[in-house]
Amino acid sequence: MGSRKDKIIQRKRTIKKSLHVDLVINPEQDERKIELLICIILFLFGFYQSILFYGHHIMPSPDFPSFLKVGKQLWSFKIPTDYMRGPTYGLFVYPLSLIVGGGHPELTAAWLFNSILQIFNLILIFLVGKKIVGNSAFWLALLGILNPWLIEVFTKPIAEICLLFFMLTTFFFMFRGSSLCYLFASIATMVRYECAALILASFVMDMIRRKDRKEKIRALCFSVLASLPLGLWMLGTMFFFPNEKSGTVHYIQFINIEKLINIKVVARELNLLWYSIIGPLFRPGLSAGENSVKLLNGIIELIAFLSFAFGIIWGLLKKQWNILALLIFFVLYMIVHISYAYSEPRFYTPVQWIFLLICWYGIKSFWQRIKAYEKIPKYVIFGAQTAVLVISILWLSILAGYLPRFANMSPRSVSLPYAAIIASVFFVAGGAFIYKGKNLWRNIVVLAVICLMIISNQFSVAGVIKDGTHDGEFKQLLDWYIHNAKPGEKMVSTLNDLLGVLAPAYKDCFISHGSLNADNPDDFVNRCYENGVKYVAWDSRIGVTPDDVFYTLAKLDNIAVLCNKQSIGPYEYITTITHPTDDWRYINVFRLRPRPVQPSVQSTE
Repeated sequence: MGSRKDKIIQRKRTIKKSLHVDLVINPEQDERKIELLICIILFLFGFYQSILFYGHHIMPSPDFPSFLKVGKQLWSFKIPTDYMRGPTYGLFVYPLSLIVGGGHPELTAAWLFNSILQIFNLILIFLVGKKIVGNSAFWLALLGILNPWLIEVFTKPIAEICLLFFMLTTFFFMFRGSSLCYLFASIATMVRYECAALILASFVMDMIRRKDRKEKIRALCFSVLASLPLGLWMLGTMFFFPNEKSGTVHYIQFINIEKLINIKVVARELNLLWYSIIGPLFRPGLSAGENSVKLLNGIIELIAFLSFAFGIIWGLLKKQWNILALLIFFVLYMIVHISYAYSEPRFYTPVQWIFLLICWYGIKSFWQRIKAYEKIPKYVIFGAQTAVLVISILWLSILAGYLPRFANMSPRSVSLPYAAIIASVFFVAGGAFIYKGKNLWRNIVVLAVICLMIISNQFSVAGVIKDGTHDGEFKQLLDWYIHNAKPGEKMVSTLNDLLGVLAPAYKDCFISHGSLNADNPDDFVNRCYENGVKYVAWDSRIGVTPDDVFYTLAKLDNIAVLCNKQSIGPYEYITTITHPTDDWRYINVFRLRPRPVQPSVQSTE
């Protein structure tokens, strides 16, 4: 009897112990659950964001037709004639345009392509970051994908989203020791040429990690093969390098190495990096004084600099070679863009997540070192966390009160911060459920800080993407042309290629100023007559910037007199099209009067 009772007790203990192992001390199973949960949350948020901003900008980027043209030429088995842009983006978008159809299939295909890739970019940022900072890379992915200028290039659309995808895919396989990283690095270089640094990073990582001599030789062979497409493309660049007659330019012409030793230039670029990455995340209230703003920015800049520096130093000391790979690409990318002729915040969208990741790694590593060397009383930690929580909530509530003011500026993005906050709450709640409430208080504090950053970021999002009518006066110009021009009548415009993308049926009717290659105003008029041009459009987008390189390429001096809203010479003033919200953006439309009949010379005998 006793023996039977002992067996029952032993069986209950075994079952209880098994349940305890399954539910409490099975970290691998919990890790799989939390990773799956994060990927689901990010997928849903990415899907929501893609739907929200699909087709937001009525006009694509002015660079869009150039990227598309190269891919279209290759699909047509033609040798490209312009090697300024890489072909990868166009190679994907053009065949997709043949499938989607519609009134402007190429633009629709680009919207769809970017919408799909952006979802994967969000998940890939997490998966790449997880190799360095663990599951807290969720916050990195969320903040990275909410960057205002990343959203801008996502909605334009333009090649940065494609570039980011192949960058992240390269790092994804690189951090897992897969040689597939060379394939994706090679593709990335054909999106934008500075991604050649990815091939170098892949090779360096293999030289560090591969111990066998044969494996290192194989890595060298892979790196050479990965560089071949770029090498062939540069060979084409040499044969078709732009000149005065071609009317085209190349990135190489905008590189000035001397800028790298100019301290003021470097400082300006670092400030732009700060402005486009960290600046939007910690914004003071609109009523804050100038001194308060400077103090806050100074503190945040110092924290960002120290955390980034510590992340690099500590990562290299601890042989966290993933940090080295990121650093190789980040530094070389920065060198290229510091030496570039001009700068825009969007240039740093492909690397902003790297900067945030290294900063977060630095903060996390520093805190772990402090806890390891100094026994900090729990009440001190609790007090500090409570202070951070209270400050974050108060700061957040102040900023949230200003959000309604930005609703009219960017109606489409109003729901974005709330959706991001909901995703963050689900992550914290799901983690609390999976880990049985472990570190819940700490995660709530982090959640409050992240919510503050999301709300702060919305100010910049609204200011950057606005209502999607950037360059909208050209869409109005297109509508005017369709309703007023007779079949076959041609029009000269600076954004002729974009008008052709929006209205493919009329694309042969739109001509660029530069393509006429006129030497002077009179020659311009004659060439217009020769090419059947009926309308000439002068726009303030470029027309008021005579020092701009594109003003010179388009030879807009030939129509400088058209800045005035009045008829002159052979030009008959028709109308002025003004941007819906920006009064300084406008287009003057002129009709060419009939060409004067030249008197015939009759011979007499």
